[in-house]
Amino acid sequence: MWFIWNALKHLILTAQSLYWRIIKWFLHRVTGLCELQRIVYGELLGSKRITLVEASLEYSRSPEVHGIISALNNGSALSRGVFDVRRLRKSLVDQCTTEVCKGKKINMKLHSPFVTGFSDSIEVIWAVKSLVSSLNVLRETPYDKDNVAHETILLELWDNLMSPEKLTGRKTRQWQHLGELKLSFGFYAGFFG
Repeated sequence: MWFIWNALKHLILTAQSLYWRIIKWFLHRVTGLCELQRIVYGELLGSKRITLVEASLEYSRSPEVHGIISALNNGSALSRGVFDVRRLRKSLVDQCTTEVCKGKKINMKLHSPFVTGFSDSIEVIWAVKSLVSSLNVLRETPYDKDNVAHETILLELWDNLMSPEKLTGRKTRQWQHLGELKLSFGFYAGFFG
């Protein structure tokens, strides 16, 4: 029974994929635009456009697009916070936009609104990926009581959250107030854990 279920599931997924490819081919023939162009021209700049562009790039079968994605991922992962330096980010985005236009045979001069919209979208996508990457590095860094920077950040956290109350010592029961602060939000605690 399990084998039949998996075979049926595989058949349905294959049929959906084939159906989607036929729809994309038909829309490309009718409009003369690739999927990325239809997304950029059809959606206003915002989260919906950015999400659709990202999904289109990730599900693309084009080797050029996969090369671009890996170059941007490497650029954001290697930079670890340097990705927000305008020059590096702009050069990566411009290079990737040019490669996508070559791969998809898009005339950059004729479709300059596409180039601008697509560049804006991928700049946001990989700026967010870079931010997530740097946050993961911070999250995975264990606290070290001997590290002065860690102690400074911890005391700054106390000052920002409990500003009227001064910390009497490094090891004190006052830290329990932060736990009570989380519970005092009650309504929010259910949503954010």
